[in-house]
Amino acid sequence: MYSPFVKVTVFFLLGYVAAVVAGPLAVSVWVVIAAGMGLIITLGLLPHQIEHTGCPSVLHDKRKRGQVYMPALLHKLNQSRPVVLLLVTVFSFCYYQWIDSRNQSEMIQLVSSKTGNGGVASPAGTLPPSIDAALTGILLTPPTVDGDKATFVLQASTIEINEEGSYTKEKLQISIRLLKETEQITAAALRRGDAVILHGKLLVPEPARNFGGFDYQAYLYRQHIHFTFNVKGMDNVKPKPPMHLILSIANLRGDSHHLFLLFMRQIDQIREHLEQAIEDAFPRQQSGYMKGLIIGSQNDIDIEQYREFSNLGLTHLLAISGLHVAVFTATLLWLFRRIRITRESAMLAVIITLPFYIILTGASPSIVRAGMMAMLALYAARKGKLKDGLHLVCATALVMLLWEPYYLLNVGFQLSFLVTAGLILGVPPVTRLLPVANRALNSTLAVTLVAQAVSFPLTIYYFNQFSLLSMVANLLLVPLVSFVVTPVGTLSMLAALVHPPTARFSAWVVVQLNRLTFEMVEYLDRLRWFRLIWGSPPVWWIPLYFGLGGFLLIGFQRLRNRQTLRIAGIRLPGERPLIFNRWSLRGVLQLNSVIFSLLILFTYIPIALNHAGSVSLLDVGQGDAILIQTPDGHNILVDGGGTGDFHKQGEEWKKRRDPYEVGRKVVVPLLKKRGIHVLDAIIITHNDQDHVGGLLAVIKEIPVRQVYFNGTMNLSMGTTSFYQTALSKKIPLYQVGAGGSYRPDRHTTMHFLAPNSPNGVLTPTQNQNGYSLVFLLNMQNHTFLLTGDMDKKNESDILKELGGIYPNAQPHQLPTRLDVLKVAHHGSKSSSSEAWLSFWRPQIAVISVGKNNIYKHPAPEVTRRLEVAGIDTYRTDLQGEIRMAVSKNGISIKTKLE
Repeated sequence: MYSPFVKVTVFFLLGYVAAVVAGPLAVSVWVVIAAGMGLIITLGLLPHQIEHTGCPSVLHDKRKRGQVYMPALLHKLNQSRPVVLLLVTVFSFCYYQWIDSRNQSEMIQLVSSKTGNGGVASPAGTLPPSIDAALTGILLTPPTVDGDKATFVLQASTIEINEEGSYTKEKLQISIRLLKETEQITAAALRRGDAVILHGKLLVPEPARNFGGFDYQAYLYRQHIHFTFNVKGMDNVKPKPPMHLILSIANLRGDSHHLFLLFMRQIDQIREHLEQAIEDAFPRQQSGYMKGLIIGSQNDIDIEQYREFSNLGLTHLLAISGLHVAVFTATLLWLFRRIRITRESAMLAVIITLPFYIILTGASPSIVRAGMMAMLALYAARKGKLKDGLHLVCATALVMLLWEPYYLLNVGFQLSFLVTAGLILGVPPVTRLLPVANRALNSTLAVTLVAQAVSFPLTIYYFNQFSLLSMVANLLLVPLVSFVVTPVGTLSMLAALVHPPTARFSAWVVVQLNRLTFEMVEYLDRLRWFRLIWGSPPVWWIPLYFGLGGFLLIGFQRLRNRQTLRIAGIRLPGERPLIFNRWSLRGVLQLNSVIFSLLILFTYIPIALNHAGSVSLLDVGQGDAILIQTPDGHNILVDGGGTGDFHKQGEEWKKRRDPYEVGRKVVVPLLKKRGIHVLDAIIITHNDQDHVGGLLAVIKEIPVRQVYFNGTMNLSMGTTSFYQTALSKKIPLYQVGAGGSYRPDRHTTMHFLAPNSPNGVLTPTQNQNGYSLVFLLNMQNHTFLLTGDMDKKNESDILKELGGIYPNAQPHQLPTRLDVLKVAHHGSKSSSSEAWLSFWRPQIAVISVGKNNIYKHPAPEVTRRLEVAGIDTYRTDLQGEIRMAVSKNGISIKTKLE
C-alpha cells in the first residue's frame, strides 16, 4: 500500500481534474461548496476531546485547550483518512477555481468602454475583431525572429485607444511583420526588459475553428494572455529610455519584478554566448541540433529533422530532460568530490547550482520537474531522510501545481510526471519478469519498455501516431546521445568559449556520431508502414488503460512469485492447493489480457454502431477542404485547402523556418485526430492553390488509394509538386468529368455533372474555375451538391445538359429538392445565380470561406439571394467547421463556433 502522502497527492490531482471538467463556476458556487464541506468535515473531526483530558478546568484555559485540541485533531485526522482525502479534493477543486477566476483581463472592460460591444466572442465577452491601439510596455521574453516575423511577450503598462490613454497590467503576445531585411537586425537587437511603444492592432486570439483543432485562445489563456497585438514594420516600434536607466531606478526602489528581468537579461546573454560557442564548435548543419541537446534551444533545429525524430518518438532527445539533469548533477558531485569538498557541502553546492541550470536551459515543465526532484533528493540525502522516488515525484508535483495550476494541462508536464512515476513503479517488477540474464541489458530494456507503455496513451491522445520502431530507436540512440554525445558536446562548447579551434578537435567525435544518428533516424523514418495513425481516444479510456495495464503487471508478478514458491516447495499458510491458485490466476490474467488488447484495438479501429455517415466542411481559411466519411467507414477528401508561400526574387529573407501551411498545420492533424489511417480517395475539384495546395502534405503523411481530378494541369509550383509526389508514391490518378460516377460503398454514390469533355481530353489552363469538378453526392438517400469554384456560365451549361448526365437516366430521377448545396467559389458574385438556386431548391447552403478575407467573400448579393430563397445558410468564417451527420432519419448539423 502507498503512503498517505502519495494518496493525498492523487486526491489533490483529482480535485484539479474535477475543476477542469466542471469548467468556470461562479465564485459564490465554489465558495458555498468549500464552506459547506469545511463545516461538515470540521464537525466530523472535532470530538469532545475534553472528556479524555481528565481535567475539566482546561475549558477555561485557552492555551491548555489548544494544547489538547491539536493533538486530538491530528489523531482524529489519522483515523479519518477518507475524510482527509475528501478535504484535500475539495480544497484543490476550490483552489483551481479561485486561480482560474482571477485569470481575467482588465482590458476587456477598458476596450469595451472605448469601442462598444459587438464582434468577436472572447472569454470575457464580445469585442470588435481588431482595434487600432498604441501600447507601452516592457519585453518579458527575448524576441524570436523568423523570416519576416518577430514575436515576443510584452508586459503592457499603458494602452491608448482613440487617443485616450489608460493604465493597465496586461501580458500580450506581440507579432511584428518585418517589411525590410534590415528590420531583422533591428528586431533581433531588442532585449528582454527593453521598454517600447508599439502602434498596431489589438486582437482577440482565435479559438479552435475545427473539432479537435488547436485552440490558440486557450493556449494563451493558460499563460495568462488574453490579447494579441499585431505590428506592421519596425517603424511602429519605438524604444523608450535605455534599459539600464530603468533598472537603476528599479534597483533603488527595490522593484523585484524589474530586478528579475535584469537577472533574466543576464541569463539571455549567457545563452547567446553559449549558442555562439556551439556554432563555433560544430558545423552549421549540426549546430541547431546541438543547441537543443545542450542548452534546450530549439529555435534553430531543422524542421524536417525534427519531424523525423518526432515520427519515431525521439523528440525528448531534442530537449533538456530528466536524464540531462541526472548527468549534470552526477558530474558536479564527482567534480566537487575530486577537489576534496565534503559530501554534504558538495550536495549543498549542487542544490544552489541547479536553479541556474534550470533557468539557463529554458525552465520547461519537464526540466523544472527534474531539477526540483534532484534538489529535494539532495536535501533529503543531506538530512539522512531520503525516501523512495515516488515521494519526490509527489512533492514536486504539489509544489508546481500550487505555484501554477495550469501546468496540469501542459502536455510536457503530464508526460514528464507520468513517465517518471511509471519508471519508479514499473521498472522493478518488469526487470524481474524479463528473461534477460545480463543486468545492464535487462535494466535498459525494462526502462525503455515501461517508458513506451506509460507514454503511449498520451502520445496517441495528443499526437495521434505511434511508431512500432520507437522502442528500437530509443534503445539504440538514447544511451548514445545521453551518455556520449551530450557530455562530450558540452565539453566542446565550454572549450569553444576559450579556444574555438581546439573545440573543433574535441567535437569531431560528436560530429561523426551525429551523422550516424541522422542517417539512422532518416532510414527508420522511411519505413512508413511501421508508423501507425491513432485517433484520439475518449478521456475515460486513459485511466482504464492504466488500470488494466497495472493489474496485468501485478498479476504476472504474483504468478511469477507463485511459480518460484512452487519450485522451492513452499506453501504459504492458509493457501489453497497451489495448482488451483496458479490456474485461477492465470485464467484471470488471460481474460484481462484479452480485454486489454480489445481496449487498444478499440482506439485503433473504432466500431461504428449507428452506420451513420458525415460530410464536414473543414475551416481552412480561404479555401475548400471537405471530408466525407461514409456509413461503411470509407474516407474521401474533396480538396485540401492551401496557403500561398511564394516570394519574389530578392525576398528570400522572408522565408520562415517553419512557415504556416494549411495542409500540414490543419488538414493532416485533423485527419489523424479522427483516426483516418487511409484515404480511399482524394477528389480535386480543380487545380487552384486554395484547393490543391494542402494536399501535398496529406499524401506525404497519410496513405491514399486513388486521386480523381479534372484532367487539366495548372503549372504552378504547388500543383506540380503534388502530382509529382503522387506519381512517385504510385497513387493512381483518374481523370473524371460529366457522366462519371464513383461508388465508395452501398450507401454512397457520386455522380459527376461537370466538366464536360466530348473528346475525353481537356486543354491545360491556368484559369481553373471553369473546369471545376461538380458532383452530386447521395448518402443514405440524402443529396449534396458539391460545386468547386464554378461560375454562372458553368451553372447554365449544367442546367442545359442535365438530362444526359446519368447513364440511362431520366430527368425525373434527379432529386426533386436538394438537401445541401455547397455554394460555389466561396460565395463569389460570379456564381449561385437565381436560376441555379431555383432549379435545385436546396434546404441548406454551406459556404467555405476565410474569415476577413481580402476578396470580401461571400458577396452580399449572394447571401441576400440565399436569404430570399429561404435557404438556411452556414459559413465557416462565422461558425468554423460545419459537420453534417447523415443517417436514414435525416441530417443533423453541428458547428464548432456557434
